[in-house]
This record gives sequence, C-alpha cells and structure tokens, in this order.
Amino acid sequence: MSVRRDPDGKWRYRKIVKTPSGKKVRISGTPAVNTKVSAEEAERQAIARALADVPPEKEVPRFDEFAETFMRTYARRNKPSEQASKRWILDKRLLPRFGAVPLDEIGRLEVDRFKADLQDDELSPKSINNVLGVLSRILRYAVDADILVKKPKMELFKVGEADVDFLDFDEYQQLFEANREEPELHAAILLGGDAGLRRGEILGLDRNDVDQRTRRISVKRAVWNGIVTLPKSGRGRTLPMTERLARALSGIRHLRGPRVFCREDGSGWTLEVVRAAVRRATKRAGLRAIGWHTLRHTFCSHLAMRGVSAKAIQELAGHTDLKTTQRYMHLAPRVLEDAITALEQPAPWQKRGKERTSGNVVDMKKPGTITDSGLSESDPIGT
Repeated sequence: MSVRRDPDGKWRYRKIVKTPSGKKVRISGTPAVNTKVSAEEAERQAIARALADVPPEKEVPRFDEFAETFMRTYARRNKPSEQASKRWILDKRLLPRFGAVPLDEIGRLEVDRFKADLQDDELSPKSINNVLGVLSRILRYAVDADILVKKPKMELFKVGEADVDFLDFDEYQQLFEANREEPELHAAILLGGDAGLRRGEILGLDRNDVDQRTRRISVKRAVWNGIVTLPKSGRGRTLPMTERLARALSGIRHLRGPRVFCREDGSGWTLEVVRAAVRRATKRAGLRAIGWHTLRHTFCSHLAMRGVSAKAIQELAGHTDLKTTQRYMHLAPRVLEDAITALEQPAPWQKRGKERTSGNVVDMKKPGTITDSGLSESDPIGT
C-alpha cells in the first residue's frame, strides 16, 4: 500500500498501476472517512477500477484486407512500373499463401517456411528476395499504422552481381550501320548506345527535347504502358549528343505528333512496337537477340572501356547510386594500371627542367641557387 498522512493530518493514497495492456495509470485520492484503514480500502477499490478499465483488443485485419489498403495508399507513391511489379508479386505469390491469415499470425517461422517453399519451386534467390521485400514492406506499413507491434525478421539471400550483357564495339557498329535505311529505328538505336537512354525515356522523348543548336538532349520523362512518368531516377538530366546521333535525330522530320517516335496516327510507340523493332534490328544485323536495355549497358560499358570515370558515367546514365555504375568499371582495368604508372612519372617540377625567373635561370633541381647570372652556382639566392 502507498497510504500516508499529509502534514495537514489527512490520509491519502497515491500509486501508479500497470494495466494488463501495459498502460500505466496514476491513481490518488483521500477516503470519505479520514482514517488509515479507510484510505487503504479506497486505494484497493481504485486499483481494481484501473485494472478493470482495459480497452478491448483491436481486431487485427487479415493479410488480404490490409494488402489492398497498402496498394491503395502506400504503394501509390511508387512509379507505375513498380506498382505493377508489387501487384504481380501480391497476386501470384503472397495472397495465395497468406491471404486469409491475420497479420499478427505471420511470424518468423511462417516466413521461413514460405521462403523454403519458394526455393522448392525453383525460384532464383533474386526473385525470392523480391517477394520477401514486398511482404516486408506490407508488414512494416502495418507496424507504422499501429496495427502490429513489430514485424518478423526476414533474412534475404546474398545475391552476386548479375553479368551485364552488352555489344562489343564491332557488334554495335554492325547494329546501327545495318539499320540506317530505317531512320527512326536507327536513331532509337543510337539513343540507347550513344546516349544511354532507357526504353521508356526513348518513348517519352519529345521533339522539343532535342536541341540541335547546342547538340544536347533533355531527358525529362519516361513512358511505361502509355503512362507518362519521371525518369527512373526521379529527376531529369541533360546530356550532349554524339555527332552521328545528332545527324540521325535531325533526319526525323515527321509532323505526326510531338513525340520523336510516332506511329502513323500520331500516337507514340508502344511496348509491342519497340520489342518488334529491336528484334527486326538485330535480325537485320545478323546478331543475337537482345533487349533495349542491352544498348544502355553497351553505352556504359563502352565509356568504362575508354577510361571514362565512374562519376561521369553515373551523371550521363542518370544512375541514382554510384554502386550501379561500379558494375561496369571492371571493364576498365587500365584505369588502375595508369594510376600506378603515374607514380613512376617525373614530378611536374622535374618535367619543366629549367625555368627562367626575372631574367635569371633557376635550376629546379637546386631551387636555392641561381646560375648564369654572374653569381657563383654555390652562392645562395639573395646574397
């Protein structure tokens, strides 16, 4: 009991009570009859009331119910392509497994069993990580919404860097040379290989985005399934054009619509159109089948092979993270070799040799003496 008599002679009780839900409640007061026994009884009654006043437990929603809330609210901040990816994983992987399960029943053991089943289905480690990533985001959102206290721990697979497919110098030359007779396709190939534009950025390129006077391209938007969005990095970029790219774009003079790449009715190229175009281009050049992103890999790879710095490649390609650019830097082994070789070169002042100062000749090997000035080589400067 926490009953005591105040200096004024009144018996009081004061205590902090912890309820079954974990909430702390402060109780205090004086009894109707000013005696210690009455104060102790009043305190017992106040404690009983505090313990009985437990709010009803909130009903935890099922996974399928909350997943739809997640897609309508949190996921809407993602780009349309990312929303579509989450929706596919949700419909094909997560809802069949956890649809009717209350969120608070999805624990570490259930997640590990699910992960093992995905392995049994022969999904790649990267694909499994993608599935677990969406599950983790949904459960973390439930924690942020005060529906769950915490989410279960999820251990992802360690995945090495995937090999980057790109065209070598001869293959790339062969590709754009073989498609010169189809001007728009020729220009699209160069936008990928000479400027590093993503497929959606090529589809979203407007005629006004090409400045032939300054020979620069402004990448302001991307198109995914007919939806116009920002580029993948979330911001635009401006980059210079090669001479052959500038010539190829200047040769597109249609008036069908604002887009550089339009169909006959003025509407922009679609995903089906560009897929057919790259198949046609590679077949015409006698090359293996590739996707449009291979041209972007070609752009970054060729820059690295020519010794361009990772930071410059990052800016030109619009990579948000320099780690993405580092995937290409193994193609530039001479960069490290040249850095070490530079240490063996003469220092700048050794390269200059003798340098004239105020009519005198200064010997850079002996900066403390002046020669050919009437002074002895051993005489100090200023004497």
